Amino acid sequence: MAWIFVFVLGLIVSDLPNYFYYQGGLTTFEGQVNKFVTGQSNNVYSAKFNYNNMDIMSMQWDGNHTLYFVEGLSKTILKMENFNINMNHTDFGYIYMVHSGISYTISSRIAYDHLTGNIYWTDALYNWIAMQPVDANDQSVYRILVSDQISTPGAIAVDPNNK
Repeated sequence: MAWIFVFVLGLIVSDLPNYFYYQGGLTTFEGQVNKFVTGQSNNVYSAKFNYNNMDIMSMQWDGNHTLYFVEGLSKTILKMENFNINMNHTDFGYIYMVHSGISYTISSRIAYDHLTGNIYWTDALYNWIAMQPVDANDQSVYRILVSDQISTPGAIAVDPNNK
C-alpha cells in the first residue's frame, strides 16, 4: 500500500492597517518556503478585513483549518475557522473570540499546542504567561502559568512533545 501526501505549504503574513485607506488583512504565499526565490513569482493570495480595522500582532496556524491570532486594537485572541493557504475557502465571517482582555503591548505573542488544544500568550504589561483551551466556552478558565521572575515577556513557543 502506498501513501501519497499532498501538502500545500506556504507563508501567512498579516498586513497592518494603514489608517488612511487600508483596514488590514492577510497575504499568503503558496509553496515551499525554503524554495522561495527573490523576484520569482509565487502564488500570492490576499484578503482584506473590510468590516473593521485589524492589527494582527501574532499568529499561529493549527496545521489544519484554523488560524489563531492576537488582534491588538480589540485586545483579543481570535480564531478564524475554514482557513487555507490559498484562501479560496476562507470566510472572514467565521472569526470567533478565544479570549478578551489582553493588554495592548507590541510584544503580545501566542503559541498553539496542537496536542492539547491550548493556546498560550505573553502579556508584557501584566508580566505573565497565560494559557486557555481554545474551545473553552467560558473565558474565566484561563490560567496564569508564570507571573514571577519574568519581566516583559515577548515571544513564546511550546514543545508539545515534551511533557
